[in-house]
Amino acid sequence: NPALLNKVSFGDEYTWTEGFSDYKAFRIEDANGLILVPFSGWAQDGCGKFSAGVQLIDWSDDTLKLRGVAAQPDRSRRSFVTDDVLFAVSDSVVQSYDISDRDKPGERDRAGLSNSVARTLPLGRLLVRLHDDWQTGTARLSLVAATDPDGLEPLGELALDAVLKRTGKPGAEPFCERYGTG
Repeated sequence: NPALLNKVSFGDEYTWTEGFSDYKAFRIEDANGLILVPFSGWAQDGCGKFSAGVQLIDWSDDTLKLRGVAAQPDRSRRSFVTDDVLFAVSDSVVQSYDISDRDKPGERDRAGLSNSVARTLPLGRLLVRLHDDWQTGTARLSLVAATDPDGLEPLGELALDAVLKRTGKPGAEPFCERYGTG
């Protein structure tokens, strides 16, 4: 006779988690009385707003309490805790967070894992990389040394969304119009 004892809701209108199809993504930290759920999703805010991270949920005596979110830049995949430090893995980065205040996880550090690059152009001793992320709706340019084309840490970056909107050029329309999701 299973019975629902408690539940919490989080995320936006269109939120998903790896935990729907992969039980390893959903994490119960018994020693900490904590449940970790990596999630990603969209909110209907005009054209839509992407959000992702790890939702912290306190768990004690069959009671759940929604706590803070450790935000991530793209699709959140896995997480675990050790010594009040949360480690979270997304498609592009591993981040660590201080969770001594579970309502406000504070980012401590990050290490890049990958870059999604649409195009690369040579510029002398540099490479200009165009990043156009359909999932988050962001576009940016980054510069790396030509001798390090796969470099995770760019020499410099420029977010293109604001620049395109100011110029009125093609590609300046909001994400949902650009990709036909609006």
